[in-house]
Amino acid sequence: MSSSSRTDAGGDAGGDAGGDAPVVGSGTAQLRGSSLLFVGKFLAIGGNLAIQVLIVRYLSQSAYGAFAYALAIANLLTVVVGFGLEQAIQRFAAIYDEAKAYDRLAGAILLQIGLVVVLGTVVVVGTWASQDLLLGIAIDDRQAISLLVVMVLLAPLQALDALIMNLFAVWAKPMVIFTRKYLLAPGLKVAAAVIVVLTGGDVFDLAWAYVGATLLGILVYARLLVRTFRDQKILVRGRRPTFPIREVGGYAFMAVASDLVVVLLFASDAILVGAFGGAEDVALVQAVQPVANGNLNVFYALIPLFIPLMSRLFARDDVEERNAVFQRSMLWALVFSFPVLTLTFSFADVTAVTLFGAEYGPSGPILALFALGQFVQGAFGLTGLTLKVLAQLKRLAVLNLVIAVANIGANIALIPRFGPVGAAIGTAASLVVLNAGRVVLLRQATGMRVMTRPLLRAGALVTVFAGALWVVGRLVAVSFPVALLLGAVASIVLYLLTRDDLEVGVVFPELTRLPVLRAIVR
Repeated sequence: MSSSSRTDAGGDAGGDAGGDAPVVGSGTAQLRGSSLLFVGKFLAIGGNLAIQVLIVRYLSQSAYGAFAYALAIANLLTVVVGFGLEQAIQRFAAIYDEAKAYDRLAGAILLQIGLVVVLGTVVVVGTWASQDLLLGIAIDDRQAISLLVVMVLLAPLQALDALIMNLFAVWAKPMVIFTRKYLLAPGLKVAAAVIVVLTGGDVFDLAWAYVGATLLGILVYARLLVRTFRDQKILVRGRRPTFPIREVGGYAFMAVASDLVVVLLFASDAILVGAFGGAEDVALVQAVQPVANGNLNVFYALIPLFIPLMSRLFARDDVEERNAVFQRSMLWALVFSFPVLTLTFSFADVTAVTLFGAEYGPSGPILALFALGQFVQGAFGLTGLTLKVLAQLKRLAVLNLVIAVANIGANIALIPRFGPVGAAIGTAASLVVLNAGRVVLLRQATGMRVMTRPLLRAGALVTVFAGALWVVGRLVAVSFPVALLLGAVASIVLYLLTRDDLEVGVVFPELTRLPVLRAIVR
């Protein structure tokens, strides 16, 4: 790791080769805050996994398939309603705040809220009006379409929720994000699911419970966000907002194209599997997708603080610190995502059956393929975010569009022949090619080194360990507890072999004061 990873926000060196104590810099602070969000994301995954297992085991396979189908479309429409502004607002809010341009900052926030309200209304009303048309064209399942009419309400609600969380991140409030996003949100959904199960509710009760839990979470933190605006002098009586429509809107239009591709990859799986098969096939795919998403745990934990920090460094033209933050964050995402990969890829079959029952045994290969694609996305996803921060959006949008079209074409060709597994093959391959393309674009556009020696070494170790565990899973009937143990041992060995590059002791110097941990986090 270069010395720039130990610099302060202004880029002054805080340590040298002689071993002086490093100064906690902007990149270190970002990783410290992101580590809190990692813990929160881990807790949220536990909560979401509990919801997933509870729902899948409670509902019939056809009912769960209809629910998952509606939820997948609602998540896709969330990106459409947000129109990419949730990431644009994070970038421009940090830049405007750095420049003290509070009139433009207030205008950008109001622009986002207004657009969500307008597009959300169009999407909800349009879905309600076209439900009879969708039946038979999208999926020949009345229950799935009826659930979509309810769950489409999640699109504007989730877009507003993303806006709130991204704005909190601009002013580096990881504890607020931790509490709201990783404790309250999954906690409300767990409570909603448990109430539905205990009261003997049906799948429609569950859909309304999801909508209610999301709305309640927004209401709880909207007031705190207004207080933050006042503390930051954004809301000042008499100040007229300036709406940076062209600047923010142009960026957002390209950003939404980038966001849509990843969401579309998985939403198209549910849509096309439903069209060629039915709700039960959708259930096989969608049951394991949230489990595979565990490979994005570290990546998602890094996002809230990564984008504002990189935006501020971009505004200051601090290239050295910007590169250091990027490279270390990539390495952390790769190494600390590995434990989930062992269960979701190497031991995917036993994981699927343990969580969801024998009837979901065919989901094992689907989980393995999804996990492989999501691990690559988690390890290299910061390349796409960095391209957005640096406003390198045109070529990124073209790449995303090509991948999205290719994925849909691959799914149409593979699903009729291989069923749900064909959708997983197409999606995993698309994610690998997409991230390879992003690496090339970032190198061409900025000259930033992505495949550094520490990252290549860690990647080689991950490949060897994950592959070896996969072979063990094929040769021996491994129980879930044994899979956990083998994955833990491999993860510890991986950490020990990469700890000098991770520099955990630099990010958390207080851990080096504990004799038990000093040798581990050095």
